[in-house]
This record gives sequence, C-alpha cells and structure tokens, in this order.
Amino acid sequence: MEFLINSLLEWQTCDEQVEIDCVLWGEPDCEKFWLIRLNDDSALPRLVTRGELEASIAVRDLAIIKSDPFAKLHRLDHEIPARHKKIRDQRWEIIQPLLQLPPGEIFDPEIRGRVIKQICSKHKISHKTPYKLLRLFWRRGQVKNSLLPDYPNCGGRHKSRRCSERKRGRPNRTRERLGLGPGINIGPEEKEKIMKGIRLFYLKGKKNAVEAHRLTVEKFFNKGYDFIDGKLRPMPAPPEEAPSVRQFRYYLNQLTKSQNQGR
Repeated sequence: MEFLINSLLEWQTCDEQVEIDCVLWGEPDCEKFWLIRLNDDSALPRLVTRGELEASIAVRDLAIIKSDPFAKLHRLDHEIPARHKKIRDQRWEIIQPLLQLPPGEIFDPEIRGRVIKQICSKHKISHKTPYKLLRLFWRRGQVKNSLLPDYPNCGGRHKSRRCSERKRGRPNRTRERLGLGPGINIGPEEKEKIMKGIRLFYLKGKKNAVEAHRLTVEKFFNKGYDFIDGKLRPMPAPPEEAPSVRQFRYYLNQLTKSQNQGR
C-alpha cells in the first residue's frame, strides 16, 4: 500500500473529534512516515510505521481521503492579487533555510530548532512566527502557495463551478435535513460505520436519533474535506449516497433489542 506525500488519512475511530493526518514525508525505506495533524493548531510532525498504518486500515479505523482539499492552491501567479503574492513571498523567504535542509532533517527537533533560532535572529522575529509558517506549509500541501493569506477563501467567489452528476434544481431541504433520502445498499462496511455512529452519537453523546443520524453521515459518509473559514470541514454526501434515517433507525433498534435481551 502506498502512502504518498500530501495524502490525507482520516481516523474513523469512535471519537467525536475529526482526526485527519497529512503525510509529509516517507523515510527512504518507505517503512516509516512523518505525519502532521491537520486540525491541531499546535501540531508538530510525528513518526509512524507502515505497519501501524496498514493495521489501522485493515480494521477500518483509518481511511485514505480521495478528495483534494489543496486544489485551490493550484493557481497561476497572475490570478493571485499582488498584495497576497507579496505576503506569500515574504513568508517563503523566512522559512527557506528550513526547506533547504537535506531530506528528512527538517523533522529532527534539534536541527529544526537550531535553524529557527538563526531565522529569528536574522529577521528579528519571535520563534512562534517560523513555526506558524512552517505549519501552514506542512498542512496546506507543501507548496509555495500554501503561504498565501486567506487561503481558505480564495478562488471561490465569481468562479464557475464544475457540474456534478447530481440532479439540478432546488433540493428538498426538509427531506435532506431529516435524512429522508432514498438510502443506500448496506453492506458490512456501511453497517460498521452506522454502528460506530450509533455508539458515538446516540449512546455516548445522548443525541436523538435524527441528530445522531446527521452526525454519523457527516463523520463516516462524507465526500471528503475542504478548508472553510480556516478549518478543515467535511463535505456532506448527497442523500442518495448516505444511509437514510429509516436505515439508521433499523440498526439502532437492532442494537437496542440485543441489549435488552442480554439483560
């Protein structure tokens, strides 16, 4: 199994908090990888083994996200406002000494700390600034445009959008909100996700069935993630690609019956 640079890995454990890692770099033997948590503003790279990742994927606690939240960064220079390019280039200059280190050395805390100290002395800045910029670079695709200001909001307004296969026209918001779509075929993988949602949101979180269904679809049946207002947020699946409330209630009732019979 390949874990490519900038691949996103979503932990699908029974935890209400969304946990997504980005693959920053792989050791030459491809047996160890450096990851960073995308939704943690104080995160630093951590080293994990291939065995850990593959074992988590095997039990469906980890999934590779196929959508690309970094797509907004693929812009030509003439499409970027001059003031934004100026800020980007200033930020790029600050972290250049870190990016010019030999492969892998940037992840060594001792080496990284020594270089950051030199950067701070040269630019007369706090040590927090290089770390903040480095996190932007790591968490937004490791390209120069990662350092653009207001990245989450760029490239959206007044842009034509690609047509999807979903039916056009006004959707029935009430039906969507209540999870009254046609539903999906439920196999072992879909059932496992529904059961995780029931345990997390209905039993542990004490939500009602409709709200637990909505949160389950958002966490376990989303279409990937996008940066919105500076945060990585799930893109909801259309009703025809998610379990309906009726399907959710079916498995909820099954679980409730089995628990009652076990008493």
